[in-house]
Amino acid sequence: MKRRLLLTAACLLAGAAAQSQQYQTTRPGALVDTNPAAYVLNERVVTRVFSGRNEVVCTFCLLQVLTAAYRLGNAKVRGEIKEALQSPAPAELSDALLAAADAEPTLNGTLMGYYRPATFAACDGTAGTRQQARCKSILDFVRGRGSAVDFAKPETVRLINSQVERATNGKIRQLFTSLAADTSLIFASALVFRDKWGRQLEAQPGVFRTDAGPVNTEMLYKETWLPLLDGSTDGVIGVSLSYRNDAIRMFLFTTTDGSPVQDKLRQRHYQALVGEHNITYTAVTLPSFNIDSKKYSYIDLAQQMGIREMFVRGLGADDRLLVDQLVHKAVISSDRHGTEAAGAAGIGLVPTSLPPKPFPARFDQPFVCSLVHVELGVPIFTAYIHDPTQK
Repeated sequence: MKRRLLLTAACLLAGAAAQSQQYQTTRPGALVDTNPAAYVLNERVVTRVFSGRNEVVCTFCLLQVLTAAYRLGNAKVRGEIKEALQSPAPAELSDALLAAADAEPTLNGTLMGYYRPATFAACDGTAGTRQQARCKSILDFVRGRGSAVDFAKPETVRLINSQVERATNGKIRQLFTSLAADTSLIFASALVFRDKWGRQLEAQPGVFRTDAGPVNTEMLYKETWLPLLDGSTDGVIGVSLSYRNDAIRMFLFTTTDGSPVQDKLRQRHYQALVGEHNITYTAVTLPSFNIDSKKYSYIDLAQQMGIREMFVRGLGADDRLLVDQLVHKAVISSDRHGTEAAGAAGIGLVPTSLPPKPFPARFDQPFVCSLVHVELGVPIFTAYIHDPTQK
C-alpha cells in the first residue's frame, strides 16, 4: 500500500501594513533568465484557472510544495516537474524565493513539514550508493523542514491548522478538515505580504463593469508617472504600482478592447514592467477588493502540465509515497485604508514642469493583478478580479 503525501499551500496578500524600508534592486529579473519556473506556473494559472469568477493564487506557495515533491521524487518524477516548469533547477528557485521572503520586512514565507516517524527506513540498509545518497538527502530535507507527528490523532489536524493560521496572521484558519490515518508526510507553504502604497490613492464612488452588468463600488485613483504598457503592441494594458517597500510591486493588466486579458497575458508583459521601461504619465483607476480563493485542489492543473507520476505511482519504489492532495487557499485585499502612506508626497516622481495629459489606465472591467518581487523578477501572488464587490 502506498502511503499518503499531502502538499498544501496557504497564503495571504493584504494591502495595508505598518513600517517598511526602502529596497534597492540590482538587476531585475536576473533569476528568470535561467529559471523561469515561477512565470511558467503563473502563466498556467492565468490561462487555465482564471475564468468567470474571482480567484487568487499564491504561485510562490504552489512552487514551494511542487519543489518539495521534486526533492523527494525519483528520476521520473523530477523529470516531469522539470519539464512542466521548464526549469533545470526548480529547487534552487524555491530556495531563492524563501531567502528573499526572509530578507524582506513586508514578506513572511514559511515551508512547514510534518512526518510520521517511521516513514523512512534507515539509510544504512539501502542498497546501492545512489539510493543511499538519495535516502540521506530525503531524510535531511524532511527532518530539516519537518517535525514528527501522529496523523492518527485528531489533535494533529488541529495542530497543523493552528500553525498555518499563525503563519498567515489568522487569515487562513482551516486548511484541513481531516487527515487520513495513514498519511505519512505533509508539506505546507505559507506566505504573507502586507504593506502600504508608496503614494496615497484617492477613493471615490465608481462603477465596475462585470459580465453580468455594472456594479457600484469604491474606486481608487492615482495620477503620476508609472511604468506602463499602453496596449499599442498587442492590446494588453499594464501598469506597475509601488508600495513603500519598493522590493514588491503590484502589476495590473487589462485589454484595450475588453476581451479576456487571461487569453493574452504572457511572461513578456511582466518582464516589460519589471524592467521599468516606458515610464508614462498615467491616471490609474482600479477598484477596492477583498476576495478569497475558490479553487482548492490543484491536482488537475499539475496533471494538465504533465506532472502525473507522483499522483499515480508515487515518488519512487523506495519510499512509496503517493501524492494524495495538492491543495491551496489564499486571500487578497486592497482598499483605501491600505493605500494610505506616510511621506507619500516625498516620492520624487513629480516633474518640475506641467505634466502631459495622462494616459487613462482604467481597470474597471475584469482584470488580472500580480504581486511581483522586483529583484528576482517573479510573481508571488496573482489574482483575477471579476467582480470586486464579491468575495
